[in-house]
Amino acid sequence: MAAYEHLPIFKAMMDLAVFVENTVKFFSRYHKYTLGSELRTMCHEALALIMEANSLRDKGSALMRLRVLLERIKIHLVIARETKAFHKPNTFLQLAEKVVNVSRQNEGWLKSTGRGWLGRFLNMALDAGRHVTLIRAEKGMDGRVNRRLTKLFRGYEPAGVGFAGA
Repeated sequence: MAAYEHLPIFKAMMDLAVFVENTVKFFSRYHKYTLGSELRTMCHEALALIMEANSLRDKGSALMRLRVLLERIKIHLVIARETKAFHKPNTFLQLAEKVVNVSRQNEGWLKSTGRGWLGRFLNMALDAGRHVTLIRAEKGMDGRVNRRLTKLFRGYEPAGVGFAGA
């Protein structure tokens, strides 16, 4: 098994897990055994997913599961804030910053593996001989994403073929 203690994302997630442990012990009994228990469990699962992703050859699936788990943690933190479960007022802000930090690192790791939605699309396009004939904006795709795709593939567009929205 590959070493994982040196990874910045593991260290950041460990900081988050310890902070959650220290925060949950000040929750009221009602919140401690519902929201607190779920937050603690999800933090432990996230640490396990980081360890798993580091040891796998195809890290993408574990990192995608980590992405979903981090979103669930964010939702639970918002619920805890709305139900006034936090003992101190700035605890939510500290926890939110730590979760966002881990999420950013996860997205960077996911991007480096080429498993993000844009990474998969780019890999498919580049594997096809760097010739993208046409990108059509699907219904529901906002202009920002379309402009980003246009900018990314500007140098790969064959003569006479334009991009949707360009």
